[in-house]
Amino acid sequence: MKKYFSENIKKLRRAADITQEKLAEFVGVTPQTVSKWERAETYPDIETLPVIANYFGVTIDELLGNDKIKTDEIIDQLIADSRENARLGDEAKAFTMAVEGYKRYSYSYKMMDFYTTALQSYDVTNENWQERKPEIRRVAELILEGCTVEDYRYGAIESLCCVCEPEEREEMRKKIPSGFNFTQELWMEDIYPADTDKGIELRQKNMQELLWWFNRKVLDLCGRWFEDSKGMPQCDDDTWIAVNEMQIAIYNCLFRDGDYLDYAWHMATSYSRMAETYMIKGDGKKSAECWLKTAEFLAMHESIPPYAEHTSYLVNRLVYDESKMGRQGSCGSPEDYLYQMKQPIYDPIRDNQQFTEAVRILETCPRNTRTRDERIFSG
Repeated sequence: MKKYFSENIKKLRRAADITQEKLAEFVGVTPQTVSKWERAETYPDIETLPVIANYFGVTIDELLGNDKIKTDEIIDQLIADSRENARLGDEAKAFTMAVEGYKRYSYSYKMMDFYTTALQSYDVTNENWQERKPEIRRVAELILEGCTVEDYRYGAIESLCCVCEPEEREEMRKKIPSGFNFTQELWMEDIYPADTDKGIELRQKNMQELLWWFNRKVLDLCGRWFEDSKGMPQCDDDTWIAVNEMQIAIYNCLFRDGDYLDYAWHMATSYSRMAETYMIKGDGKKSAECWLKTAEFLAMHESIPPYAEHTSYLVNRLVYDESKMGRQGSCGSPEDYLYQMKQPIYDPIRDNQQFTEAVRILETCPRNTRTRDERIFSG
């Protein structure tokens, strides 16, 4: 109980934006006593608890943490009701509910997070936006000061980026919690217009990162990339082929005129997946065609230099720099694919001209000396 009280009183005091001295003066104790409460070293007497609860507008149970579960349920319902009103078109009511909820539960980081969202989203006009900006900043900074939940901290950074001056945003993005590094770059687009060199480069980097995440999520949904994908959804063969064809089409759009560089490996990977799936479907001719494409793109990938610049319009500010790629840079060597091709499933097409040519290319193509991460290769 002492722990919950110390955490709650600290949150309540900070949310109210008052000092330990001011609270001590109101309650009738010394600032040192308040400090000890917040460090969970001492506990107020029974007569003092109602005074503190009344000051912050909470119940004694809430102050002590006895009613935490019930309070969380109330907050969840309040947020749901506010969102439902906004969905039905009554943003004024939705905003009023958010404001009242924050007044009642100003110590809750979940409520703080929703309150800042409501300030930015509900019943906003040109006139009230300027009035709301200081409040958004105040509450967002309170979240960053004391909250350890990354989702709420991330939301606070988003809120601050919406209300701070452009010159502040570059420093602001550095405060984004770990795990949201790419989002930092997305926010930077607001600072650098698309018709500037920096703006173009930034958008190209973001597009490349988005492509990586998009492909990863598609693979997760298909559930056919990793061998240990038990319990994951398994798409059918035709969907799996279509997904890989889609990825190949995207790569061909971005990296024109043979400008694949490291993405030649991604092309090889997509073709190898289709080669296996076509063979499962009993279409050896298509499988052999895909293996030949796999070999050609892998040979291209093995030949790229340690440093090279893209030339295609949509990626011409990006470079391939092996020294900065780390272990995640490339995986899947020619030997990995040759091992796959030796599996019994491919016995029916061993004499196919395209299949044998694919084997020849993989056996004789250059071997790049880059460090590979074989852990993420399922061959």
